[in-house]
Amino acid sequence: MDVYSLPDKSKNKIVSLDNVTEVYGNTTDFSLTLPEVNHKQLKAGTYIAGAQGWFIFLKPLSTGKHELFYSNTVQPIGGITGTVNEAEIKYILNVK
Repeated sequence: MDVYSLPDKSKNKIVSLDNVTEVYGNTTDFSLTLPEVNHKQLKAGTYIAGAQGWFIFLKPLSTGKHELFYSNTVQPIGGITGTVNEAEIKYILNVK
Protein backbone atom coordinates (compact mmCIF):
# COMPACT_ATOMS: atom_id res chain seq x y z
CA MET A 1 0.00 0.00 0.00
CA ASP A 2 1.29 3.46 -0.87
CA VAL A 3 0.84 6.19 1.75
CA TYR A 4 0.77 9.88 0.83
CA SER A 5 0.80 12.54 3.54
CA LEU A 6 0.80 16.33 3.31
CA PRO A 7 2.20 17.94 6.48
CA ASP A 8 0.29 20.96 7.78
CA LYS A 9 3.50 23.03 7.79
CA SER A 10 2.94 23.38 4.04
CA LYS A 11 0.45 26.24 4.56
CA ASN A 12 -0.19 28.44 1.53
CA LYS A 13 2.26 26.62 -0.74
CA ILE A 14 1.89 24.14 -3.53
CA VAL A 15 3.32 20.87 -2.30
CA SER A 16 4.19 17.97 -4.57
CA LEU A 17 4.92 14.46 -3.34
CA ASP A 18 5.51 12.03 -6.19
CA ASN A 19 1.98 12.09 -7.54
CA VAL A 20 0.12 14.41 -5.13
CA THR A 21 -0.37 18.16 -5.56
CA GLU A 22 -2.14 20.36 -3.02
CA VAL A 23 -3.32 23.85 -3.93
CA TYR A 24 -5.60 26.47 -2.38
CA GLY A 25 -7.92 28.19 -4.79
CA ASN A 26 -11.18 29.81 -5.71
CA THR A 27 -13.46 29.00 -8.59
CA THR A 28 -15.16 31.49 -10.83
CA ASP A 29 -18.94 31.67 -10.49
CA PHE A 30 -20.83 28.73 -11.94
CA SER A 31 -24.46 27.63 -12.20
CA LEU A 32 -25.70 25.04 -9.73
CA THR A 33 -29.06 23.39 -10.40
CA LEU A 34 -30.83 21.80 -7.44
CA PRO A 35 -33.44 19.13 -8.21
CA GLU A 36 -36.80 18.99 -6.41
CA VAL A 37 -35.44 16.29 -4.08
CA ASN A 38 -32.05 17.29 -2.62
CA HIS A 39 -30.23 16.42 0.60
CA LYS A 40 -30.55 19.97 2.04
CA GLN A 41 -34.28 20.17 1.26
CA LEU A 42 -33.73 23.51 -0.48
CA LYS A 43 -35.99 25.08 -3.07
CA ALA A 44 -35.34 23.58 -6.50
CA GLY A 45 -33.86 25.90 -9.10
CA THR A 46 -30.66 27.18 -10.67
CA TYR A 47 -28.38 29.35 -8.56
CA ILE A 48 -25.03 31.10 -8.91
CA ALA A 49 -22.44 29.22 -6.86
CA GLY A 50 -18.72 29.15 -6.18
CA ALA A 51 -16.17 27.11 -4.28
CA GLN A 52 -13.18 28.01 -2.16
CA GLY A 53 -10.81 25.72 -0.33
CA TRP A 54 -7.97 23.26 -0.46
CA PHE A 55 -7.98 20.91 -3.42
CA ILE A 56 -5.84 17.81 -3.82
CA PHE A 57 -5.11 16.50 -7.29
CA LEU A 58 -3.73 13.02 -7.86
CA LYS A 59 -1.96 11.79 -10.93
CA PRO A 60 -3.25 8.37 -12.05
CA LEU A 61 -2.59 5.77 -9.37
CA SER A 62 -1.34 2.27 -9.96
CA THR A 63 -3.62 -0.70 -9.35
CA GLY A 64 -3.89 -1.55 -5.67
CA LYS A 65 -4.71 0.00 -2.33
CA HIS A 66 -3.60 3.59 -1.61
CA GLU A 67 -4.03 5.59 1.61
CA LEU A 68 -4.22 9.38 1.51
CA PHE A 69 -3.94 11.24 4.82
CA TYR A 70 -4.39 14.99 4.98
CA SER A 71 -4.31 17.32 7.97
CA ASN A 72 -4.55 21.07 8.32
CA THR A 73 -4.87 23.83 10.89
CA VAL A 74 -6.55 27.16 10.12
CA GLN A 75 -5.91 30.05 12.50
CA PRO A 76 -8.02 33.23 12.67
CA ILE A 77 -6.22 36.08 10.88
CA GLY A 78 -5.94 39.84 11.31
CA GLY A 79 -8.35 41.29 13.85
CA ILE A 80 -10.69 38.34 13.51
CA THR A 81 -11.15 36.31 16.66
CA GLY A 82 -12.45 32.80 16.78
CA THR A 83 -11.52 29.23 17.23
CA VAL A 84 -8.82 27.30 15.46
CA ASN A 85 -10.21 24.92 12.83
CA GLU A 86 -8.36 21.61 12.54
CA ALA A 87 -9.09 18.66 10.30
CA GLU A 88 -7.62 15.22 9.77
CA ILE A 89 -8.93 13.32 6.77
CA LYS A 90 -8.05 9.81 5.67
CA TYR A 91 -9.06 8.29 2.35
CA ILE A 92 -8.47 4.67 1.41
CA LEU A 93 -8.57 4.25 -2.36
CA ASN A 94 -8.75 0.85 -4.02
CA VAL A 95 -7.76 1.19 -7.68
CA LYS A 96 -8.76 -1.71 -9.93
